[in-house]
Amino acid sequence: MQTFLNLTPHPIVLVGAALTVPPSGVVARCTQVSVPAGEHLGVPLSCVTFGAVEGLPEPAPGVLLIVSALVRNALPARLDLASPGELLRDESGNVTGCKALIVNGVRGAS
Repeated sequence: MQTFLNLTPHPIVLVGAALTVPPSGVVARCTQVSVPAGEHLGVPLSCVTFGAVEGLPEPAPGVLLIVSALVRNALPARLDLASPGELLRDESGNVTGCKALIVNGVRGAS
């Protein structure tokens, strides 16, 4: 069986496919470390670095994992990862869906 597993906290609305992939309840995230970097006009500044990915299952046949672009880019060798691309927005600028998913490698149609 081929399926999507949404590892973001938001429903993913794939407009062209007329498909909504609900959140799975598990969110894949990159760990982050924040280091103070001074201040500007009294506002604290920090530098953030991203580390290991947490909450990501092992690859499974036929499953495309929908994750944030940050998670997908952190693991370029994982061909089972996709993130929303070509976002569509309403008149207020809110994201209403996406036209496609961005993946780490080219594959045939499935």
